[in-house]
Amino acid sequence: MYKKYAVLLLLINMIMGVAAINLEERNFLLALSKIHEQESKKEEVVIDIEKVINTEEKISGNQPVLEVLSIQRPEEIALSPEDRMILYKIVEAEAGAEDRKGKILVANVILNRLEDDGFPDTIEEVVYQQEDGVTQFSPVANGSFEKAVPKENTIEAVDAALAGEDYSEGALYFAARQYADDSNMEWFDKALTKVVEHGGHEFYR
Repeated sequence: MYKKYAVLLLLINMIMGVAAINLEERNFLLALSKIHEQESKKEEVVIDIEKVINTEEKISGNQPVLEVLSIQRPEEIALSPEDRMILYKIVEAEAGAEDRKGKILVANVILNRLEDDGFPDTIEEVVYQQEDGVTQFSPVANGSFEKAVPKENTIEAVDAALAGEDYSEGALYFAARQYADDSNMEWFDKALTKVVEHGGHEFYR
């Protein structure tokens, strides 16, 4: 399905005589090609290595935070093409301004939820999940998720997370304290344990 969209987009550009594809179109086509490449693999890729964990402890407020430098999941996570595109877009919407590690961390949280019994079983359901009518991810609520066009560095970071790169220490939640309501952050601080802090986000489990 996505491949057809990519071909159609290229044909439209050719018909209109456009000499170069703009940046957003290029990034979208790159995301589609990544999905198609994953879809066409003939055998499952498994990364068979033990977890390697390097950590350093720091203090954030009154809470000790375990800053994880490198953790490798035991195997690659396989997603449908549709779920892979949703993951690209939500990471772009949530962490488009973050560095590579910041993007991977956001992807890690969503993948952690996917594997946790307390959350839905597909990326689509995780991203669109609501609790008491409230969406779990603000870009879904404010519309920026639907408009998100994954950049090349976001695609690479998400692919790395899917391949096993994990800095999250099992985090299931994240928040940007600078932009969050005080009442929301009070719940995070009282009900959860902060495990990682990076860039503009704090990560909890």
